[in-house]
Amino acid sequence: MVLALVLAGCAADDSDDSDDVDDVEVQTEDATQSDPAADDVASTPDAEAATEDVASEDPSTAETEATEDAESEQSIAAFESVREAATYVTDESAPALAAGLGQAAGFDGVDSEGAALQEDLAATLQGHVYLAAITLEQLLKDRPDAFAAAAESLAENTERLAGLVGSVAPDQQEAFQSLWENHIDFFVAYTEGAKAGDQAAKDDALAGLNQYRQDAGAFFAEITGGAIAAEDVTASLEQHVNTVIATIDGFAAGDTGAFDQLKGAADHVVDNSARALAGAIATAAGIDGVDTDGAALLTDISTTLQEHVYLASIALEQLVVGDQAAFEAAAATLDANSQQLADLVAAVAPDQRDAFLSLWRNHIGFFVDYTNGLLAGDEAATQGALDNLAQYRQDAGAFFADITDGALSQDAVAGGLEGHVDTVITAIDDVGSALA
Repeated sequence: MVLALVLAGCAADDSDDSDDVDDVEVQTEDATQSDPAADDVASTPDAEAATEDVASEDPSTAETEATEDAESEQSIAAFESVREAATYVTDESAPALAAGLGQAAGFDGVDSEGAALQEDLAATLQGHVYLAAITLEQLLKDRPDAFAAAAESLAENTERLAGLVGSVAPDQQEAFQSLWENHIDFFVAYTEGAKAGDQAAKDDALAGLNQYRQDAGAFFAEITGGAIAAEDVTASLEQHVNTVIATIDGFAAGDTGAFDQLKGAADHVVDNSARALAGAIATAAGIDGVDTDGAALLTDISTTLQEHVYLASIALEQLVVGDQAAFEAAAATLDANSQQLADLVAAVAPDQRDAFLSLWRNHIGFFVDYTNGLLAGDEAATQGALDNLAQYRQDAGAFFADITDGALSQDAVAGGLEGHVDTVITAIDDVGSALA
């Protein structure tokens, strides 16, 4: 919607410029008539050559370039909006929700430094998997602008992860970022090979990823002073590589089961890689609070909410491009995430699991309604979905206030969900503009 206004503004500017051009042409004619020497100047070889160059320009070239620039900007906005929606729930929603649920359950350590370290590392690694998958999907689907834009969002995630490593080993931040970027390049090379049916290219990429595992194992063993063994990192990264490669192969083959494979790849880095690395880094840096119920709760809520955003965005992307089978498969994977979130709520209020799950599924349905309305140009449908989402915020606020005995207030929950709804709606608008 915002992009449409920007483009309309650009069109208005172009219209104004054309009037200015007409004025310049009139002034030039008047000047030529008043200056006898103008005929001599116009007849010189240089002037003739310049006139020929101007006359040979194709007006459609500028229009094509402007269209391509606009499409590129739309793609950049789309995937950055998805990343921002995911970051919102990890940075804003999760800490508040975990604090309230933790208080209600009597969990200690939710706000500890160790809990923050583990949550940040887990969410960033999970974000890497989802953003990499989104990026590589655009490559497989022959969407160059979307691929480049998604790659920029993936690069932002890489910088955040490098910053986490740099907080423990500042002099090794650049080395880690280079190492991490290389392994992403190998995934890109593998995807290109899968797309082209080039087994040699795939084998070369796998060889590069195998060497990366060894290098990363040595790297983390060094910066943690041996708190984590190189072979343990290498083994964990083997699973990371295998699960991501399986996802790429699934998407390349058009297998709708790839959405479940993607979730498995993301689950691995949260449950295995992040927790092990967080423990080792905390030991090396003398940070307390990683191994607490509160830390586990914060990490679980943060990554489950972030996964909700990424899987919802991926599912709605399939709806935007008109792939119904892929949408249904991605929606089923999204529902598995919804059930995981319901299990977390049930840890505090076991008898409220089903009530929460119904409430949560409803709000996902409203996002689907909004997307369908957007695609159909049905303003009544989109407004109806927004109205339903506004009511959902109030209902969810009342729900969490009830199950936490007031540790979470209705207004606070509803206010936090406003940011969630707004960022996801922005992402839907931007993805719709870029890919529809």
